[in-house]
Amino acid sequence: MTASGLRAVRCAVLLCCLSSPASTQIISIRTVPIAQGDQFQIFPSSNLGMGSVSIALPDSLQDPFVNPATGARLRAGRFISAPTVYSLSQNAGGGRSLPLAALGRAGSWYGGLALALQQVEPSRAPAFNGGGFVALPRSDVALVQGIPGPDTRAHGNQYVFAMAGKVLPNRFSLGASVLWSGLHALDGVDLLYAGSRRVEQHGHTLDARLGLLKEEYGNIAA
Repeated sequence: MTASGLRAVRCAVLLCCLSSPASTQIISIRTVPIAQGDQFQIFPSSNLGMGSVSIALPDSLQDPFVNPATGARLRAGRFISAPTVYSLSQNAGGGRSLPLAALGRAGSWYGGLALALQQVEPSRAPAFNGGGFVALPRSDVALVQGIPGPDTRAHGNQYVFAMAGKVLPNRFSLGASVLWSGLHALDGVDLLYAGSRRVEQHGHTLDARLGLLKEEYGNIAA
């Protein structure tokens, strides 16, 4: 062993002798298999198989939905549909999406409209646990009387997207877009409330965007 290695071993032994026990706290990490990425992937992408690297590479399909000002790059009208079907293992749910989108341009104006219908299936609880059926105590049965049973039906979500913009002088473009979502089922929500009698979901989201783009030699300058 070299002299430097011997000194390192001596320092390590000295630190071990001088160290004292320290109190620690173990925090367990709990996760739920939520397929949010699949549920909200209603817009097409050219780079989806590459990890959706739309920042590094131009994406002629997805860019107008992310930044409405990039709709100025349209050279012709497009009609797009990308149906999606997905499911989670161990009967944890699944869903189906049918999006329809149209993009077009007339002179210096451009715009787009997209609609999507979706069905999300809840998780299916097993009929028995540990090889035998689980019976609730009489007190628990009395508490749940009058409360509807578990809802195992698939619920629908709706998405509406609208975009409009104009090409300005000096290679500038200005665009605006609005996305409204009517949500009645989200993946994994029923798993977050394990053991609950019934979970009902109602809500909506609104996403409004305003984009400004300047093209310079085919690249984004600002």
